[in-house]
Amino acid sequence: MFEKIKNDPYIIDCYLKADDPNSEDGFWVYHGLKHINNVVDMVEKILIQFNYDTEYIENAKIAALLHDVGFLGIKEDHEIRSYEMTKKYFEENNIDIKYKDEVLNAIKCHRDGFDSDSFMTLVLILADKIDIKKSRLAPNGYMIDGLNEYKFIDDIKIIKNNDEIVFKFIIGSDCDKKKLEEFYFTAKVLKSIKSFSEHLSLKLKILWNDEEWIINK
Repeated sequence: MFEKIKNDPYIIDCYLKADDPNSEDGFWVYHGLKHINNVVDMVEKILIQFNYDTEYIENAKIAALLHDVGFLGIKEDHEIRSYEMTKKYFEENNIDIKYKDEVLNAIKCHRDGFDSDSFMTLVLILADKIDIKKSRLAPNGYMIDGLNEYKFIDDIKIIKNNDEIVFKFIIGSDCDKKKLEEFYFTAKVLKSIKSFSEHLSLKLKILWNDEEWIINK
């Protein structure tokens, strides 16, 4: 079902509209398929580490696939539009998946639902927020002070070891750490990381390359 939805021309068209360079945020970052594929990939990697079964993972990937389908170049309330459009899409296409309600809830709450009790929601929030690798930056994003420091983030790895979870940021030496930390969205990234680990009672370690990242802000 995931592949069928992913290849639906309607869904593809929605994400082409999401990356409209005339969107309200000045098209700083990608919200289209480039971003979606990153989030889907991260959701799958996280759930595999937590030993979820194939069906749950497939349903969670559908949530990741559709979480920004209602963005359409307009950030405000896009999570609600995405929820409403996905619900209608499921109804019109007779899509009845096992974790449908959890999928819909994850989409609706993916923007700020840090206190959710749904594991799928928490995983989607986390995967969405930590998609700040250089591949996320749109051309105009390189001109925004602070945001343009993301161009030095090559990768973000998540490793679960028993009762500990490690977030390893692989960052180039030219990155201005202070500017990156002070940019407003970095705070949301760190909040999603801390919220996720706290909900699961996991010890948290954040690494800046191979050294522990002591957050100064």
